[in-house]
Amino acid sequence: MKILVESLGRINEDDCKNFINETLTKYKVGKESNSLDKLLNRATLGYYNVNVDYSNTDLGVDMRSTILLRDAFANRGASAATAGPHIFLSDKVFQRSSSIIPLPRWNRKADTPTYIVHELFHVAGIDKSIIDSQQMTDAIRRNCRLLGSDRIIIRH
Repeated sequence: MKILVESLGRINEDDCKNFINETLTKYKVGKESNSLDKLLNRATLGYYNVNVDYSNTDLGVDMRSTILLRDAFANRGASAATAGPHIFLSDKVFQRSSSIIPLPRWNRKADTPTYIVHELFHVAGIDKSIIDSQQMTDAIRRNCRLLGSDRIIIRH
């Protein structure tokens, strides 16, 4: 919960918030999602445990979305996924580990704010091909990243 609260705090900082609002305007999203505040009020954040076989009732989504979420997390190794206004985050999004050995490969810090903003853009209805591009992910990171975090690489 602490990581989520810190991440939402980062997303609400001026540089990130301005980037989000400018992006929403650029892609002419619907009136119900045309600002970060409206988008945060519309979206619901949830946790997805890849070891649980969720029903659609458990997730609060329809059966088709449940199947797509299961495929995204269990088969494609997604860290986060969206179904309508529901954003689901897995353990990977909250990963924080370090070692006394000062090697970068041993220090992992997920860029939680970037994952959340990426999924918020899905909720807003921006075209999937735009959101899921490495270019957009890098733009989100430039404006909203958690300092010291690992870069997110898009895999399809």
